[in-house]
Amino acid sequence: MTGDPVETAVDLVVGGPPCPTFSRIGKAKINSLKQLGFFENDQRGELYERFIDHVEELQPLAVLMENVPEFLNHGKENFGFLAARRLHEMGYVPAYSLLNAAAYGVPQWRERFFLLALHEELGIANPGFPLPRFDTSSMPAGMDINRKAALSRVNTRDSPGQGQMFKSNNWWLPSPRAESILPTPVTAKDALGDLPEYRQNREPMFTRTNRYWESTGSVSYTRKADSAYARLMRNWPGLKVVDGIPAHHHLTRHTTFESGRDVNIFRLMEPGDEFPRALQIAEENYARLCQAKARERGQNLQAEELQAIRKACVPPYDDSKFPNKWWKLRPDEPVRTLTAHLCKDSYSHIHYDSDQARMITVQEAARLQSFPDSFVFRSSMNGAFRQIGNSVPPLLAWNIAAYLLQQIRESTAVRLEVLHPQLGHLKHAEDAGTLSGQDELRTSPLSR
Repeated sequence: MTGDPVETAVDLVVGGPPCPTFSRIGKAKINSLKQLGFFENDQRGELYERFIDHVEELQPLAVLMENVPEFLNHGKENFGFLAARRLHEMGYVPAYSLLNAAAYGVPQWRERFFLLALHEELGIANPGFPLPRFDTSSMPAGMDINRKAALSRVNTRDSPGQGQMFKSNNWWLPSPRAESILPTPVTAKDALGDLPEYRQNREPMFTRTNRYWESTGSVSYTRKADSAYARLMRNWPGLKVVDGIPAHHHLTRHTTFESGRDVNIFRLMEPGDEFPRALQIAEENYARLCQAKARERGQNLQAEELQAIRKACVPPYDDSKFPNKWWKLRPDEPVRTLTAHLCKDSYSHIHYDSDQARMITVQEAARLQSFPDSFVFRSSMNGAFRQIGNSVPPLLAWNIAAYLLQQIRESTAVRLEVLHPQLGHLKHAEDAGTLSGQDELRTSPLSR
């Protein structure tokens, strides 16, 4: 559009090729379709190649790609290695790793594959990823199992540590480790504790249009922001909240409020409880209700009555197939990974507050993904949940981008100083002025 040659017009290509074919979510359905002969292979798995085709055409200085951890182990192939190898053949120095969002201030145990590739013209022999800012050594056991499965196709023997020269054409980097003691991760309560309560029997303040839920106002904060994370969400640099959160973010799915089935279960669940415990609570509720009605009537209930009461009390799901289908947030820990599936079923994230007895709202999901409160989702409720689950957490993205910028600018300044000492000095000063000092790059918004 500017008329500049394509190869000099683009500095950065960044994105996430579609991940459904790699993700563990929906695998049972995909496998069943394969058995029925609907398709021999999932062609969405080739879309990362189209991403690299754009890189080859645009020839940027830097490339950043994101995907699910299973990108490293799909169909007995390490697609991270395949992507890195192709970029290397195109003149880039690649590196790929798994990064956990909780290590960078996001209140969520969310691990994702990232691939960074810097063009060899930059002269950066050891591209890397930002050091963690929070301790994630105590991540849930299930995540460690999934990580080992994802890494089973990765050759980690000859992999260097952060900042070391690559010893092989493997390009895998272990997740960065800090040398100092780090604070504990941001928790669910840190993220949600200051947000206004939501009661499902209260009418939400929105009207429906053909395209999205249009807010008719805003919802004021009712509590003080008593955590650094909550203060950041309200006052993100350049995006300070003025009138409160948009009203159409202050809603969630309605549970079976008429019978009170799920609401009553939510109230009795303890933080960390999953569906097997929820089912046990439901069975206990069912037994109590049947006994109470039998005593009231003075005789045993008929089969039809028992069936009606069971339907009103007990969810009709098999706890052996999806034991973590329901999960109540632990207030003192990060939450589990938010996924796009929230748009269809948000019982995977039940609020820790038993008095509210509900799933998380759109605004709470946005908080847990580190979207500033001033960010507006122009979509339906389902669309907003899908956008949040599919996105890279903004705070994680900020850390990666800042570190990438630091690598490029430091390399550029050094090379200029070698070739033209005076020019290199001026360039370095210009960069420092633009960034309000080099410390801006090394300090995340959360720590500020």
